[in-house]
Amino acid sequence: MKNVFLCGDDKRFIECKKYLKKDKINTLIINKISDIDKEIKPQIIVLPISGINVITSLYHYLFSKFNDALFLYYNLTDEMKKSFDEYHLNSLDLSQNFKFSKENNIATAEASLKYIIENINKNFKDTKVAILGYGKCGKEVYDLYKKLGMKCNVFVRREEVKNKLNEDGFFLNELSELIELYDLIVNTIPSNVIDIDMLHKISLNTVLLDLSSYPYGWNHEVASYLGLYSYILKGLPAKHRYISIGKELANVIRESI
Repeated sequence: MKNVFLCGDDKRFIECKKYLKKDKINTLIINKISDIDKEIKPQIIVLPISGINVITSLYHYLFSKFNDALFLYYNLTDEMKKSFDEYHLNSLDLSQNFKFSKENNIATAEASLKYIIENINKNFKDTKVAILGYGKCGKEVYDLYKKLGMKCNVFVRREEVKNKLNEDGFFLNELSELIELYDLIVNTIPSNVIDIDMLHKISLNTVLLDLSSYPYGWNHEVASYLGLYSYILKGLPAKHRYISIGKELANVIRESI
């Protein structure tokens, strides 16, 4: 029987386990070393999709004990990269799997609407949005919001990306002068692109949604201190779209075994 470890409390993993069970793939969800059946040797270990910022004793154990397994990950942090190099691990980046990545990013964009409806007392057609970044997630956010009638501007670093967006495209260095105009700011860049000076310019009625991973798009403690509506929303598919993503993860695992 083929063996798979899924690391962390994630509803996508629970769904994935159901699908793999039908294929007689033995799947174990683990959160600590004591959860590991010492008789089981995994072929694949799926790391937390949100990434790992601190390499705990659990991950040191997995990396050293099962360093011949294939490690699947989605968000590669600096700490993970160091460990992959240190333990010479064989790894697979789920963000490079087109279907899985697209499903996850669509789910992220759709789930973010919940927080817009709950926090912005305007119709979509009257909502002015600044989207920071136009990578895989930023593109899905932009496409969905535009279809719903929101007035979207996208802030990017590269000229060729800006040109793709026509009148909706702006450079990130233009954000400081425009930031007070928006009802909603959505970040998809895992970097502090909004500094403290810019946070002071943002209207108290503006909602800030951070869909990126650590270190996030701004200092959320400062934003909270300033009275801004600031939300870290990493892992949205794990909360609101876990069934479809769990099924797609199972497909990737089947292909990888």
